[in-house]
Amino acid sequence: MSEIQSGVKVEKEIPNPMQDNAEEVTTNSQEATIDQSPEVGEFIAESKKYRARAQAAEDRLAKLEKRLQTDKENQLAEQNKWQELAEQRGVKLQEQEPVIDAAMKQIESYREEILAGFSEEDRDTFGDLPLDKLKALQFKLNSTIVPEVAPTDGTPARTANPENKSWVDLSDDERRSNWDSILDAYRRK
Repeated sequence: MSEIQSGVKVEKEIPNPMQDNAEEVTTNSQEATIDQSPEVGEFIAESKKYRARAQAAEDRLAKLEKRLQTDKENQLAEQNKWQELAEQRGVKLQEQEPVIDAAMKQIESYREEILAGFSEEDRDTFGDLPLDKLKALQFKLNSTIVPEVAPTDGTPARTANPENKSWVDLSDDERRSNWDSILDAYRRK
């Protein structure tokens, strides 16, 4: 507030007791989250770094193992140990031979099964197609074919009442012998 005395303006400050005691108060939880955030980020970055190092080490190990195998083969070839190298490869081939034979037999039987549904002309035309194309062709051809009607024995259908008499006009013996067909006729109505 100001007072005026002899033309000179003097300002007096009145102390505010609330201002002197006001301090900024921070809670511990805010400080903890501020402190934890950089640590979590550091942990994530460190984890990514370790994962990248592990993947690089696995790739390097695979390359080294392959290089070791080729070096071993080259060393055997240089030492004129062709026989040992040929024996190693022969053993590998012998191990895989039964599996390959069984698979080829299955493929051939499956091919024959598919071709059995084709006419003789179609077998000659499409017999050399790869198995997947042959299967697709079979699916297309069989989906358009209408299933055949089952063959019958050729005997005419038996009629229950060949003279077409009313059941009232039938004799007792005729009614007894045709009673099921009479009931069926009424059930269908």
